[in-house]
Amino acid sequence: MWKGDYLNLGAGAETGIYKGGEPFWTVSVEDALPMTLALYDKEGNVIMCYNPSDPQWWITGFEPMVQKAKADELVVIGSIDFSTNPELWKAYKEKYAGNQETLCFDEENLILYYKY
Repeated sequence: MWKGDYLNLGAGAETGIYKGGEPFWTVSVEDALPMTLALYDKEGNVIMCYNPSDPQWWITGFEPMVQKAKADELVVIGSIDFSTNPELWKAYKEKYAGNQETLCFDEENLILYYKY
């Protein structure tokens, strides 16, 4: 997960499902899941909102009209629906369950909600 100013693309955010670790991260298109992503300024104004209909392994969005945004002045809210991949849900939850300030695990529907 990332948020901030991305050169000439402006304020933006992204969430991706990666595996591995430094120095080489890999992705698996087969692990694509339904995701949503929204970016707000610190006053709660919508900068960008993306709700694609197709599953994603990486979701991202930028607003070039908002330049030089500072990450600590942005809020990202999004979701990842793991219902079609319970093994990945379990692995993700085991690794990140301690992050209760940012993550909310919907156990019934296997959906992760996040805000940072």
